[in-house]
Amino acid sequence: PVHRAVAGLRMGADWTPDSAGRIWFVHDSTLMWVEMGGPGPGLVPHVVGRSRDHPNTFVVGTSRAGTVWLSKSKDGKFELIEFDPASGPRRRFPLRPGGPQPIREDAAGRTWFASDAALMVLEPGEQAFRRVLDLPQLGPLGFVSDGPGFLLVNDDGLISLDSLGRVVGRGDPAAQVAERSGGAQPLRDVALVHSQAGGELRGGGGRVGGLRREGGGP
Repeated sequence: PVHRAVAGLRMGADWTPDSAGRIWFVHDSTLMWVEMGGPGPGLVPHVVGRSRDHPNTFVVGTSRAGTVWLSKSKDGKFELIEFDPASGPRRRFPLRPGGPQPIREDAAGRTWFASDAALMVLEPGEQAFRRVLDLPQLGPLGFVSDGPGFLLVNDDGLISLDSLGRVVGRGDPAAQVAERSGGAQPLRDVALVHSQAGGELRGGGGRVGGLRREGGGP
């Protein structure tokens, strides 16, 4: 969790760290970043480009090359934008309604996201995302890196994927997931936003702070 104040701003859930230790987010339609290791008790926001140049836009990922992935909606249409902080938009990808969940870049340089209908991947050097896995009737969704593969939550429960996006395990959507605080709730109500060593999943929204995985499966 981010415990330090961001110089009078209120950061929502749609912020993303990069490989340089900065956190990227959009506030008041303005793309910004803060440096977590900066001096002083507060975090100073750095504005990228012009103020209010990114309405209806969320930061959904970053790349090791330094680009920022933005999800934008306008007039009922959605697009995914690969944005270079130094020069502006590089590429734009149209999306079906709903937009992507967080972008994940793997060790091989592939770019992944889970939309409201499919798991998609962009291979290095390619100019279009490729559909890897159909995800019908998603409902609430979380998508995180987990070792060499990924974890995904939808109406089917917790799905474990390998590094190529193939399903290697599933969890019961009605199963109770233990909270770190001692409570529990159905897995289908969890918005998964982070996975870390030690078998803990971090949930977003509501009162969920940490979620424990029992045993070796999903």
